[in-house]
Amino acid sequence: MLAWVIAAVLHLAIGSVSVAAIAAAGIIGPVLGSISVPPIVIGLAIASGAMFALQVNSNFFWMFKSLLGLSTQGTFKTLTMVTSIASVVSLPMVMAVALIA
Repeated sequence: MLAWVIAAVLHLAIGSVSVAAIAAAGIIGPVLGSISVPPIVIGLAIASGAMFALQVNSNFFWMFKSLLGLSTQGTFKTLTMVTSIASVVSLPMVMAVALIA
């Protein structure tokens, strides 16, 4: 859960999914040896959190807006909502994988 939160907060602050994921992995990496969760599950949680709430400081936001011919407000409502739902829905799935792995 902590990996997801760190990645989500970094993404909101930075605006880049890949930079947020890499930075979150760098923050969580030193802790991996002391927890019993497999690294692949931590990676999935980071990926899920890094996709949370795409917004105006993301390059993909502007590409999505221009390719579909949407207004900034319309893109903000649709893209931010869809990526937030996808991120939140994938979190319980990652937690279920953690129980199995």
